[in-house]
Amino acid sequence: MYFYGGRCAVGSTKQTTLIAGDIGFLYDSNALWNNYIPKNFKIILINNGGGGIFRILPGHQENKVFNTFFETSHCLTAEHLAKMYGLEYSIASDEESLKNKLTNWYAQNEKPAILEVFTPTLQNDKILLQYFKELV
Repeated sequence: MYFYGGRCAVGSTKQTTLIAGDIGFLYDSNALWNNYIPKNFKIILINNGGGGIFRILPGHQENKVFNTFFETSHCLTAEHLAKMYGLEYSIASDEESLKNKLTNWYAQNEKPAILEVFTPTLQNDKILLQYFKELV
């Protein structure tokens, strides 16, 4: 995760943004443990409380087995990781707050930053499938 986004940021003076899901980000977050994260590096973290992409699989059923072993449900945030690694941290939980945060967030270039966007777990699959339909 960071390996690619961070390398791009190091090799450029332009703003570099990595968009990551919560499970992948949390799994690879140790990649932020270095002294070479440039100020122009931003992370948009989509936190839907687990691996919500698996909800689009055929036969998905809302049950404990699915939520535990496929979706990996959680209530974690990146706030403490951002603090630990010296990154700015902001959150957005709806469209309005996202629009407001993005403008200010991209204007801030003193430190690398994480914008954690909280999305509704039980609606993500429907929104994603609609997005795929509109691509065609």
